[in-house]
Amino acid sequence: MFGGLLIFNLDRYIVSTLKKSDKKINEIWQATPRIILAVIIAVVISKPLELKIFEKEIDQVLLQEKNQLTLENQEQVAQLYAVEENAFAKAIQELKTEVQNKEAEVNALYNIYITEAREHLAPIN
Repeated sequence: MFGGLLIFNLDRYIVSTLKKSDKKINEIWQATPRIILAVIIAVVISKPLELKIFEKEIDQVLLQEKNQLTLENQEQVAQLYAVEENAFAKAIQELKTEVQNKEAEVNALYNIYITEAREHLAPIN
């Protein structure tokens, strides 16, 4: 409300100081402050109004850009950790192979133990 009254009074002051002249260039020169004021008012009022009118479309575009950035970030993170993931998978596979080898070795030693135990117990019977 205060802004509207300020603009109204400023415009009224500019108009009241205008003097009729024989030359058009002088009239245009005297009207220059009013023209500048009109341009400033137009920009100040039109930009927020334009943003409000196209708010849904702007939000939609911003959401699309946000989703695109999120996808790109996920891809970058996946690429960063792909090397480590492959290294861990390889280490896990090596450990599984080592466990299988140790289990086979334990089973072989257990079979040897059982065989020797039977050999030593058989003559006693």
